[in-house]
Amino acid sequence: MNKTNEFTPAQIKAIRKIIRDEIARHDKRLEREEEMYQQELKEVEAEATMTARDWGDLD
Repeated sequence: MNKTNEFTPAQIKAIRKIIRDEIARHDKRLEREEEMYQQELKEVEAEATMTARDWGDLD
């Protein structure tokens, strides 16, 4: 900050970049978590289908 306790344009630009980078990192983490959740859901559905087939119609 400068003498009047205001951010300089360069500082604002740097802060915006940091925020954009953090949001992008957060979004990627959410995408990975969603992919893992979808994979787990597919596995559970496949296991339920096999169980239903082995034990008869459980639907």
